[in-house]
Amino acid sequence: MKLIRYGLFALLALGCALGSVHVKADDAAGQQTWPDLGSTTHRAHAYVWRGSVDESVTVYVQGGKCWSKVETGRPAEHVYFEVRTPLASSAATISLKHIFGRGTITIIQQPKADNKYTLAFRIDDPASGRGDYRLALDW
Repeated sequence: MKLIRYGLFALLALGCALGSVHVKADDAAGQQTWPDLGSTTHRAHAYVWRGSVDESVTVYVQGGKCWSKVETGRPAEHVYFEVRTPLASSAATISLKHIFGRGTITIIQQPKADNKYTLAFRIDDPASGRGDYRLALDW
C-alpha cells in the first residue's frame, strides 16, 4: 500500500512539473529553448509551433531541438512546440502551413549540409502588441 501511495505521489509531482514549464534564456543574445511538452495534438504534421510574438522572431529547428532568436521587439511567449518526426540529417524541402496569426511566417533557411541541417523560419508581427501564432511544418 505504501508503494502505491508513493508511486501516485511521484506521478502527481511529475504532472505538476510538466504543467509549469517556463521559457529558459540561454544567453544574453536573446536565444531561448523550450521543452517538447509531448502533446497528442496535430499528429498529422511532423512539427507544430505556437506562441505569442511581438515584432519579429526567428525560430530554428535541428533534429528534435528548437530555439529562437529575437530579431526585433520582445522574446516569444507562451511557446509550445512538438516534434513528431525529428528533422533528419539530410537535405529536405520543408512545407509550412500558417494556421493562425495576423502577420507573416516565412521559411528563411532550408536544412542543408552547410547549415548542419537546420531549418529556420521567421515570424513577423506587424501590429502593435503581441499576436498569437500557430503553424505546422512537414518534411
